[in-house]
Amino acid sequence: MARNAIVLGPPSVGKGLTGNQFEKIYGDIVHPICVGELIRKRMSVDDAFRNKNYELTTNGYLISDEEVIPMVGTKWLKTRKMSPELIYWDGHFRTKRQVDDAHRKKMYIKEETICFILTADEKTCQKREDHGLQTGHRSGRTDNKSLSRRYAIYMENISSVVESFRLNGIKIFNVDANQLLDLVASYVIQTTHKEFDLSSVIQSQTKKPSPYAIFLGLSAA
Repeated sequence: MARNAIVLGPPSVGKGLTGNQFEKIYGDIVHPICVGELIRKRMSVDDAFRNKNYELTTNGYLISDEEVIPMVGTKWLKTRKMSPELIYWDGHFRTKRQVDDAHRKKMYIKEETICFILTADEKTCQKREDHGLQTGHRSGRTDNKSLSRRYAIYMENISSVVESFRLNGIKIFNVDANQLLDLVASYVIQTTHKEFDLSSVIQSQTKKPSPYAIFLGLSAA
C-alpha cells in the first residue's frame, strides 16, 4: 500500500509548492492528489458542474462533500493502480466527513500515513495571494473577501479534522507557515523522507538526483 503525506492548511501556505518539490525530487514514484486540480479539470469539461460551482468557489466557498468525495475516490482508485511509493494529498480532508469516509474505505492506514498542519495568519496568506496575482502565478479568487472566507472556513473545520486523524492514529506534524515557503517545503519533504525512509527510493532512480534533493541532504551529488 502506498504511503501518504497529507498536507493541510489555509490558502497560500505552500501546499502546491511542496507538492511540486516532491515531484522534482522523487519523480514518478510520487503521485499527487490535488483537489483544486480535479475541480478545475471537471469544470473545463462539465458545464452543469461548472454552472453550479464556479461562482461558489470563486467566492471562497467549498464544494459539497457529496460532490468532492466521489471525485477524490475515483482519483485515488486510479492512483493506487499505478503502485506509487507515496501519495501527496493537497486540498482534501477539509471536513471531518472527508476524513472519516477515507478511513472507512482504507484510503490511508496509520502505519503508512503522516499529516502536516501548515499554519499561517490571515495577513500573511493575503500578502502571498496578492503577490501571486500581481506576478501572474495565480488566477481567479481575486478579492480579499474570497480569501478571508476560505481562511475562515478552514479554521472552522480544522479542529474536527485533526481530531479525527488523531483518533485514527495518524501522526501529525505542526508547521509554522509564516516563514519562507521554501523552508516550509523543505521541512515537509525532509520529515517525510525520514519518517518513511525514502533513501532507497532516490538511490534506485537511474536519473541523476535533482539539485534540490542534494541541497536538502536527501542524496549525494
